[in-house]
Amino acid sequence: MSDAPDDSNLAALAAREMYPLADEKTWSFPKEHAAKQPEQVPCVGRVVHYVSTAYGAHCAAIITRVYDDGRRAYVTLAVFDDGRTDESPVMIRRGIRHDETAKAPGSWHWPERV
Repeated sequence: MSDAPDDSNLAALAAREMYPLADEKTWSFPKEHAAKQPEQVPCVGRVVHYVSTAYGAHCAAIITRVYDDGRRAYVTLAVFDDGRTDESPVMIRRGIRHDETAKAPGSWHWPERV
């Protein structure tokens, strides 16, 4: 009998090497993921969060236009309301500025990493 794993287990073994189980103490991201990610750039079609002016909730939004006044970029968003108001479920918001703190009402930010 051979010590080599049979073909039916090869895929499972390869997957376990690449993505160890969460309860294993040796698990870590590959080194290439540890490098700092490049700064994100707003562009049409990107999903972002919009901070509602009505109640401060973070709503999903899609960038539909990017424009620049020479000092900073602003965007137009299609905002998907979460149903707390009587407004249309999809609203267009123009001239929205970016807020890195993700707290300013009427601003947008990149979705939080989870």
